[in-house]
Amino acid sequence: MSQFFKDITDRVILEQEREKAEERLREAIHLARLGFWEWDIGKDKIWWSRELCEILGWDPDQPPPSYSDLSRIYTPVSWQKLFSAVERAVSSGEPYDLELEVIRPDGERLWTRATGGPVRDVDKTITGLHGTVQDITGTKRAENALKKANRQLNLLVSITRHDIRNSVTAAQGYLELMENADPGQPGLARERLGQILAQIARQIQATNECESLGEEEPSWQCIEGLLDGIEVPPSVSFVRDSCPVSVLADPVLRRVFDNLLDNSLRHGGPTMDRIHVSCVIDGDELVIAWEDNGCGIPFEEKERIFDSHYGRNTGLGLFLVRDILAITGMSIRETGEPGKGACFEIRVPAGMWQKKEDLSG
Repeated sequence: MSQFFKDITDRVILEQEREKAEERLREAIHLARLGFWEWDIGKDKIWWSRELCEILGWDPDQPPPSYSDLSRIYTPVSWQKLFSAVERAVSSGEPYDLELEVIRPDGERLWTRATGGPVRDVDKTITGLHGTVQDITGTKRAENALKKANRQLNLLVSITRHDIRNSVTAAQGYLELMENADPGQPGLARERLGQILAQIARQIQATNECESLGEEEPSWQCIEGLLDGIEVPPSVSFVRDSCPVSVLADPVLRRVFDNLLDNSLRHGGPTMDRIHVSCVIDGDELVIAWEDNGCGIPFEEKERIFDSHYGRNTGLGLFLVRDILAITGMSIRETGEPGKGACFEIRVPAGMWQKKEDLSG
């Protein structure tokens, strides 16, 4: 009898372990945003997993669309790619692995990775297809933004090289003035030469910062942790609302806040003595606002300030800020009221930010 009860106990333990493994697998599939599907060609009957219904915005209590109706789910270009791949899979058994753009019933567009392969009967005849669909929207946005940032980076390096050449030419001119000046009167040329050398140093530093842009994979970064490292002069009040969120961004994200601080200190004027940072959720986006109480930015300059070397005391600050954010699909704009202070709004798209409790779970 003891062996009988031992066998029962072993079977119970194995069953519990199997259930735990299945639960972990279901959780992993959910976290990976991965859905499954099957298609019976003869019956033109399609089965979607619940996860796939969730990804595509489909009511799981309703039958999935037939194969002929799938064209409504994809953009025209993606549907043509899928149609051609399915035709090859059905005729020759060739599997496929595609990136396709989906249009959900609510109008939202997603990027998916779709895989498929043949289902065969005992005679090796292809009777259907099966495969997976994974939501890769966040990754695709980051990839596209990185390509854009690399193009902009090439432009930035070209601009910087040109500016350094101009600065060196100017410095050579002032050196000649100093050589030909009265030995006791080199003051103005020396002062101007010092300014040019300082400008060259800033340009080289900016180029060094740009070299690492986009080199490493984006990572989750805590906004409050980044703000903790900001060194604000004692004369400026630094007010921070609670921002218990993390964003997926290039590792040099810290430079965004350093440059915003530098911009406030340089251009805020004598009245600028307060900076306020806040985080709010707007729909499915996160908005991080950096506000100061300085002189503000004229309406006609709000977009131009992000151009390279625009305005007085310019560098690559805000130009670099926009590039860093663009790597993971974030954007920035200035929305302050002229005369009452500047306000830079950073918008983080869905999938690129998470609340702290979501990350710990």
